[in-house]
Order: sequence, then C-alpha cells, then structure tokens
Amino acid sequence: MSVLDNFNIELRKQFIQAHQIEIEKRAKSNKNYRRINEYSEYIFSKSHPIKQNVIMYDSFLGKSMTDNPYAIFLEILKRDTEHKYHHVWILENPDNFQSRRFADLDNVEFIRPYTKKHLQYLAIAKYLVINTSMPYYFVKRPGQIMINMWHGTPIKGMGKYMGGRFGQWANVQRQFLMTDYMVHPNVYTQNIMNDSYDLNKIYEGVQLTVGYPRVDLIQSTDVSVFSKFLNTVVPIDPNKKIVLYAPTWRGNQESVANMTEEFVQNSLAIQRSLPEGYQLLVKAHQIAYDKAKSDNRIKNILVPNDIDTSELLSITDVLISDYSSIFFDFLITGKPVFLYAYDLDSYMADRGLLLDINSVPGNVVLTIEQLSESLNNLDNYKMNNSENVHDYVAWQNGKAASYIIDELFDVTEKITNEYEVKIDNGKSNIVIYLDGFEDDDYYSKVQFINSLVENNDNNIVLLTKDHFNDEELLQLSQIRIAYSHIFRLGQVNYSIDNYVPYSLANQGDMSMYEKGSVQKIFEEEIHRVVPLEKIDQFIYLGKMMNVFENNLFAFGMHAKKKTYVKTTSFYSDQKTRLGISKNEYIKKHIFPQYSEVIDLTSINSEPILIGENFYLPLVFNNEYVSAVKIENGNKLCVIANNFLDFDETFGIYNLQRLVNENSYDAIYIYGDEEKFKDYFDVEKNIYLIDSKKTNLKNILPLVLNCSELMLDVKTINKNNKSFYSYIIEKTINITDMNA
Repeated sequence: MSVLDNFNIELRKQFIQAHQIEIEKRAKSNKNYRRINEYSEYIFSKSHPIKQNVIMYDSFLGKSMTDNPYAIFLEILKRDTEHKYHHVWILENPDNFQSRRFADLDNVEFIRPYTKKHLQYLAIAKYLVINTSMPYYFVKRPGQIMINMWHGTPIKGMGKYMGGRFGQWANVQRQFLMTDYMVHPNVYTQNIMNDSYDLNKIYEGVQLTVGYPRVDLIQSTDVSVFSKFLNTVVPIDPNKKIVLYAPTWRGNQESVANMTEEFVQNSLAIQRSLPEGYQLLVKAHQIAYDKAKSDNRIKNILVPNDIDTSELLSITDVLISDYSSIFFDFLITGKPVFLYAYDLDSYMADRGLLLDINSVPGNVVLTIEQLSESLNNLDNYKMNNSENVHDYVAWQNGKAASYIIDELFDVTEKITNEYEVKIDNGKSNIVIYLDGFEDDDYYSKVQFINSLVENNDNNIVLLTKDHFNDEELLQLSQIRIAYSHIFRLGQVNYSIDNYVPYSLANQGDMSMYEKGSVQKIFEEEIHRVVPLEKIDQFIYLGKMMNVFENNLFAFGMHAKKKTYVKTTSFYSDQKTRLGISKNEYIKKHIFPQYSEVIDLTSINSEPILIGENFYLPLVFNNEYVSAVKIENGNKLCVIANNFLDFDETFGIYNLQRLVNENSYDAIYIYGDEEKFKDYFDVEKNIYLIDSKKTNLKNILPLVLNCSELMLDVKTINKNNKSFYSYIIEKTINITDMNA
C-alpha cells in the first residue's frame, strides 16, 4: 500500500497531538473506554494465548452462581477428580452463601465483573459457559469455545417479538451467532429462539436439544443436605411443606420500587392464604431482589438471590408463579403448579405472550381469592393441560449436563447424536452493508437490494446500525426481499497504544497499515459485528464519503467476492482532517480492495454476478430501479408493448401458447405488467418488464443477452427506428409477430 503524496504534514502533527491527549483523558474519565482498552490489549497481544484448562462461568451477567452454568460446573467438578480444570466464576459478590460452599477448592476462583482479571479471562479462557449475553465489546477468539444455555423456556415475547426499541436484541443475537453450542430444553424453545433472534439459515454452530442441566438438579439434589444448608440462610420448618412464590419481573428499571412493593404485598397475601401444614418461601426476580431484601415484612421468607432456584425447587411442594419459565422446569416433579396471573390483560398489552397461558400445563388463577381457594383444596388438585407436559420436559431425564459435557470435550466434529441439530442451510451467505439513511441515494440503495429478487440459492444477510428513528424504520420497511438482519453496535475495540494509528488511518494516512495493527483492528471489528464463519459475497452499500466505513469493509472484511456498489456520483471534493481528498482516497485505495466496483449511475450491458446468479440493471435512479435475473441457456425476449385493443387478446393467447409449448430456458416479456401478470406464471422462468416504467431503449442490454427476439417489426420500425436498426445488425434471431 502506498502513502498518499498530498497530506498536510503540519495537520498530521496537530492531529496526533490532539488524539494522544484525547485518549489519555478518555481512559481516565470513562470506565467503559478503559474496559475496552484493557480488553483490547489482551485480544491483540500475542503474549496472552488461550489457556486450555480454564473454564469461565457467567450466570446472569455475574449476578449469581446459579442456573444452567452452575449445574454444568457441578457436573465437571464431579468428573474432574484430578483438578485438571481451573474454574473461574464471575460474581458481583464473590463472598456469598453459595460461593462459600466451594471456598475450600483450590481450583475455583471468584472474580468481580469488569475487573482487569475478568477482562483477561474473557480473552484467554478456553471455555465460556453462559446463560445470557456478553459485553458488546466481546469477540470470541480463535480457539475459544462458547456454550450458551439461556435461562428458560420462553412464554414471554423474545428478541424481535419483545416490543420496545427495534434492534434492542442486537447484542444477544450477536453472541448467539458466536456461540459454538446453544442448549435448549425442548424443541419448542429451539424454534422460538432461532426465529426470535433471526438465527435460522445462518447460525453455524451446534444446537443441543437435551433438556436443561438446571432441571437435573431438581431431580438429583440431596434434599436433606440442601434443606440443612437453606435453613442456615432462611428459617424453614422441617415439619411443614413448602409453597414457593416465584413471579417474573414486571415493569422497567424506573419502576423497581413500585414493582417490589407489589411483590411484597402479593407475598403477604399468599402467606395469609396458606392451609395448615404449609409454609411460604418467596424468590424475587433479580431486578427486584436488591430492594426486596431490605423489607422486614418478608425478611424471614425471602430466599437470597445467591441460592440456586433449581436446588430450591427440589424441596418445593407447591409452586406459584405467573409468566416465568420456572414453572416449565417444575413440571418434571408432577407437583401442583399455579399461575397467578392477576394482571394478565395489562401484561399482555405491555410485553405480550408467545403462548396462550390457558393452554400450558398448570392452573391459572386470576385473583387472590381463587388462589386461596385452590391452595386450601390441594387434596383435589388436578393439573390443567397435563397432556401437554411431555412437550416441555421430554428430554429431562436427569442427564442433560452429562450430554452437554460429553459434547463439549469431544474432539470430533461429526454430528452423531439425535439431539444435535445444525440449522444453517449450507447455502452461500451474501452480506449486504446498508447505511446512509439520510443521504439522497438511500432510496436507490433499497431499490438495488429489491432488484436482487428473492433468491433461493443464497442467504441474504443485511447489516445495518442498531438504532433507528421512525423515518428510518419506514425506509427500512421498503426492502421487500427476505433477509436475516444483523446489526453494528457498540464501538471499535482498540488499545491506547494503537488508537492514534487507527485514527490516522481513518483520515486517509495509508502509512499506518504498514504496522499491521490497524488492519488487525478492522478485521477484529468485522468478527465482532459479523460473527459468521462463512461470507461468500459482501456488497457495500454504505456511505461513500465516510472514510472509516470504507476502511472497515475494504481492509477488515474478507469474503470470496467483494462488490462495491456506487449509487451516486462522487460528492464535492471533501477533505479529511489531514487535507486528503476523500474522492481520490476512495478511488485509489478503497476500490482496489474489491473484486468489482459496480457503477449504477450509468447502465451497461454487462450482467452483475450476485451470489450464484447474474442480474442485469435496466433502470436505476432515485425513483425507480428495474433489474432482471439473467438465466443461462436459450432465452427469448418478447416486445409486446404496442398491442391494439383488438389484437391484445389474440396476442396474449398466442404468447400463452408459445410459453406452454416452448423449450426456452427463460422468456422475457416487455409490456404492460398490469395486463400481463394475470396471464403468466412468473415462477416458471417468465419475467415481466413493465413498459410503463422502463423505456424501450433501456431493455437493449437485455435484448443483447437473448438468443431470440419476437416483436411487431412494422410498429417498432415506425416508432423506434434507431432501436430496430441497431438490433438487426446483431446476430439475433428475430420473429415478426404479425408475419
């Protein structure tokens, strides 16, 4: 790569000084920048290799030592009698009731979230065992293995069905795409998660539908031992049965106080409703727990957040929940389940449900009076919809953790077990980067995407930003073809040492690439935001004058084929802060990084290869785009835009007969689309080109790509003499419709 000759040396010197001061100031004042810088040092440095014996566990982003990661941890501990593995738990409070149970083990370490040690283990641990998501700056390094077991069978809306801001699921989706193994408790959950996070077709890891490891603990926990332990934390009467109230979270971060008070009031009302011989324990959602634990009214019945819910369920006799997935886990016991849905209508309006709550196993009660009556009639309890229990617990045979660990440490890659599923469809991935929503040529970009037509031979993956205003969402909705949507979110990972070279590169200083670290930043950023192992073709439809975006995809994106689509002429000659012409920089240094540069500001007769198919643009401007797929083999073009009213029916009849009897690989009909679309099946390699939107001269490239042409010679020769004169000079077989 050569250095541009014309950057201003003095401007460069001033730029370097300003950015050195800026990054030092950021590192001191902004803890998020500091974390990114520290994490980047570990992922970019060769002195921090992957440690093969380290397993890092993160449950609910460090909130507790519980759930599926905890169940996996216990199973590995049981097998690893020689302490081969070093276990690292990320915990906000490393000294809690749960962690103290393992304090004597020399191969278990507890680390606070976002500390230097946490960031280091994120980068060097061989195995990452989680149940939610990762920080947005996390990027899985080659050699790391990540397993995500999530935290429940979904009944509430998930991902793109959750409501709220469009794209808010981006980071969860991103880490799913990085995950080597996704674990599901049942087929229903597998289908919901894949759809909700747009994983179908493009997720390349292994899906394990084996049941939940945490449910193993409901079946395998030593009830006597756990009861004694729990009694040291919250008082329980060994002579009474346990009713557990464990509702889901309602509201948002701003309404924690109100929702916590509601939880307390419900808990007290349920406690007053218990029959003789029963005692109540309550488990608050993690968001509400911090406030609930300081409320003396429920102090003696509130189970600490540190206690694993599945171990707690092992000693529970009756479960009261609502829209929480906990009740699915408890079904394995066959014991009574009540779904206390006192706010069903408002919850449905706010969050939505994926399932009809009246169709799932368990008994729905809407008022405290109904719940009290049911609790006092437990001898006659009969579970509603019990015939559906098998749908959710079929795999819960007590061996989920064992299956997963066998898979995790198995060196073979072949899918051999019936519970292992691959959902990628093996087709080519075409990644399209779309940006510049505010630019004049945005509509042209969308129309270009639509012109690709839905293509069954490829997966179209659209990459965009993750925040949209209402107008931009409306613009996005104009894309008509099917695609998987992924997002650019967060910020680029870089260390303090390579920030200035990175910044200079984004002002057009090509000398920075000679150091290697700058290109590595761009490559890692692509791995972070486009976590696909296979990218067969990349198409750039981003901002033409944004040097960073151009650099990112030119030098960071690796694909079998890279296409830069130019949808507008270059802007006025803008310059970077180093005085470098953006126009010249893009022409000289960006375009050569692409397999092809398609200039759609001028139409030519060369078809464009998109994926495995060729497309020919016929019209391209800010108002309308027309492009048609070019089939291989024998092709006929029919110019039928000048039928008289009397001849139209006869002409269409003959065209239909021709289509039904022909041996053409494709037929292209130029005419009134509204009239023709009801007569021809466009799925049978029949392509209609609307003469009302496309001028006859624009289909000349198409005519030149066909082996035969049918038209009304007299009418064409009269109205479009130059067009006819041109085509008769070419080696095209011409059939006169009126001959």
